Amino acid sequence: MWDYVSCPYPHGNLSKEYNVFFNHNQIASLFFKGFETVEELELRNKLAKF
Repeated sequence: MWDYVSCPYPHGNLSKEYNVFFNHNQIASLFFKGFETVEELELRNKLAKF
């Protein structure tokens, strides 16, 4: 099981042959975080305490 799946930018999810799977410990740096809502941040905080 993998933590994350990604696809090519800007094309998006073309097919399963283009997906890249990886785990959290394989991430060295983050270039762009994307859109986050207050609700998402609250949910992440609750899940971290669980």
